[in-house]
Amino acid sequence: MTRWNRVLLIFLILGLFMADFESLSFGSAPKPPVKLTTAKFVKVIDVDTIEVIINNKKEEIRIADVDYPDVKLYKKEIINFVQKNLQGKTLYLELTAKDKQGRFVVYIWLSPPNQINEQEIKTKLFNALLFMKGYAQLATNPVSIKYKSHFIKFQNEAKGKKLGIWKTLEVKELVRDKKQIIVYITETGGKYHRGNCKYLEKSRISISLEEAQKQGYKPCKICKPPE
Repeated sequence: MTRWNRVLLIFLILGLFMADFESLSFGSAPKPPVKLTTAKFVKVIDVDTIEVIINNKKEEIRIADVDYPDVKLYKKEIINFVQKNLQGKTLYLELTAKDKQGRFVVYIWLSPPNQINEQEIKTKLFNALLFMKGYAQLATNPVSIKYKSHFIKFQNEAKGKKLGIWKTLEVKELVRDKKQIIVYITETGGKYHRGNCKYLEKSRISISLEEAQKQGYKPCKICKPPE
């Protein structure tokens, strides 16, 4: 091999080494494990709906898997929480199907996840934060089972700590399915009640709303339980 060829070979080896080094040191970040659409938060529309800008166009989107059994009590508090935590932020949306109103139902990432595990979900997924803070109840029909087990865990933890909508027994009892709604009857009365009703001081028997109605019990006009 001539001297000139040896020089060329050395430069070629150095070039390959430097290219490999640059790819290791300055290469692009790994792609997130989910497909994300970048959006800019604009404002809160309702407890489960926000307005964002996607590709310079305003869109209303619905937060996936959240439900509110009794919005009246905590609506302002929930809206303030959403506004405070999303104001001025760039959001990373995991889009799902559209609802009947034509809104995308989305999982909102505050930053792209590196992988899908509990730690990433707890710290980066805004939907999860709502359950953790007690500002949402899991919808009867979640969009997907992908995050369901995590949401159930966070919801139960919030219930145990009586956070957000779980601060009062009344709200805790308000769920969608009548088979799950717990009301209370007395040994002699003909009405069913909320858990804190004054008429339960002498006797208190738990029963599902469905069964109470089947047995002919009527809602108490004082504590106004679910019907």
